[in-house]
Amino acid sequence: MTASVIAGVFLSGVLAEKGAIFAGHDPTAAWPFPDLTGMVIFVLGALACPILAVCLVKLLSRALPESPYRVIFTTLVIPPLIAYPMGAAAYKWHVRNDAADSRKAVESSQIQRAKSDALQAELIADPEIALRERWFERKQGDELARYLFTESLKEPHVPYTLAQLARIYQEAPEARALVVAHPACDPAFLANHWSHALNEAKVGNDDILIAIASNPKTPKELLENLESSELLSHQKVSGSLKHTLDAHLHREELVMSRDQTIQATTEIGLIKLYASSDLHRSCEWKSATRSATLEARKESSPDGPTLYFYGFGENSGQANVTTLIEFHEGTKRFQTPDQAILWIHQQSERIPTVYRNDGLLVSSNMNAEKNQLTIEVWQILINTNEPTSLPGGNDAQITVTAPVSTN
Repeated sequence: MTASVIAGVFLSGVLAEKGAIFAGHDPTAAWPFPDLTGMVIFVLGALACPILAVCLVKLLSRALPESPYRVIFTTLVIPPLIAYPMGAAAYKWHVRNDAADSRKAVESSQIQRAKSDALQAELIADPEIALRERWFERKQGDELARYLFTESLKEPHVPYTLAQLARIYQEAPEARALVVAHPACDPAFLANHWSHALNEAKVGNDDILIAIASNPKTPKELLENLESSELLSHQKVSGSLKHTLDAHLHREELVMSRDQTIQATTEIGLIKLYASSDLHRSCEWKSATRSATLEARKESSPDGPTLYFYGFGENSGQANVTTLIEFHEGTKRFQTPDQAILWIHQQSERIPTVYRNDGLLVSSNMNAEKNQLTIEVWQILINTNEPTSLPGGNDAQITVTAPVSTN
């Protein structure tokens, strides 16, 4: 009797453990188990099954006469009847349910993607559907349509007409900044909404005005009037509007383009300049980086405005390399190469300068007394064109790189 109970406990424990392995326990994994569920299944299988087997063996030993058949029955039949189904049930619960959940997630994603593609196709074929069915409204269950509508205003693939954009501007106030930034807008449309954008900016909502100022079709005279107005000094207007105006109105004065890097070998060492946006510049020098956002600066010179920054920039790297940073960027226009060379000589006397044959020039200086780094980046133009050769130009001293296009 004792031998049969021990044999039954051993066999049921082995089978229960196999069930736990099927259900997720990895016997080669580090302690304790791959997850809490696997540990629970193992404990239930390896402990509960033998206990149940012992109880049943004792009960049957009282009901059945002592015989070899009873020993075989209680030892070989009862434990598998308990342990193996329990392991199989655990396997089904843990593994098959996970697989079913995974399949359901994939199926749900496929259904959502198909629905999105179908709605997008309808929108491209008939943009009026977004207005007719009011996709821009917040409705329970229509989150996908609202999302597609918002995205459609950011890209030109949906052929909205000016009349439709005007209706969206009136009926969907939350989308107004996207509407006036849309490529289908023409100068007249933008001018018609200029007054409303100004009024919104005065009460603290300058998103619409920034979007209009960013649109290349906005009439320049509107932006020039805004630049000279008192609105930019209004406390409720963000600095983003000023930066947007500078980038739009003075784009011709910008030497560096977005994501472009200029590396120059100068008298004070290697200088690396990076344009993270139209106006934001970072200067790396002696393992220190100083960053700042340029602003338009009117100068009493025939060259017109330049972009400029002077002050304490955003600092990273070595703290004591420099504190103040002064940055100039702009174009210098000359009628003849001789005029350009004369100006370069004057510039070099004032601040150490290196330049290339195509007219790209970098001047730099470190004032130890003020702990100030000065950087100037100029593009020389001869009769509105970049030169092909300038006496003294050294192309090896300045390199220009930009990210490889992914298109």
